[in-house]
Amino acid sequence: MMTRKEFLQGTVAAFAGAAVLPVSALLEGCTINSQTLRVSAKENRVRLALAELPKLSEPGGYVKIYPFGFAHPIVLFQNASGELFAISTTCTHAGCEVRKTKSKFECPCHGSQYDLSGKVIRGPAPAALTRFPVRKEGDFLEIILKEG
Repeated sequence: MMTRKEFLQGTVAAFAGAAVLPVSALLEGCTINSQTLRVSAKENRVRLALAELPKLSEPGGYVKIYPFGFAHPIVLFQNASGELFAISTTCTHAGCEVRKTKSKFECPCHGSQYDLSGKVIRGPAPAALTRFPVRKEGDFLEIILKEG
């Protein structure tokens, strides 16, 4: 005959196993194709060595850059034709951090959507995401955070 303690241990183990299974199945389908960097800006510019940005050259890859003093990161990526983009992840509606997907940026707070160039696809966002100029100079990229 099973004791109360054995019954409880078996029940807890069964529920724990059942809870882990769906989570592991979800995580298995997730691929993270990003890289994160914390950077300092000098004269409103961020300079990055291309050799330190391996995710940038991968299909669908991107780099999240956290300049000191910014509330949210900037996403740096290359589109299918090789054009470089540096886009603020601060939603223009309520200031929430948007998330990059394969085909767009989405705001988790109120559902705004932006295309990969930062233009509004669906509101309530009133304006496009801030886009920062990117210059390639030899083996380096320079992101201009503010014209000045």
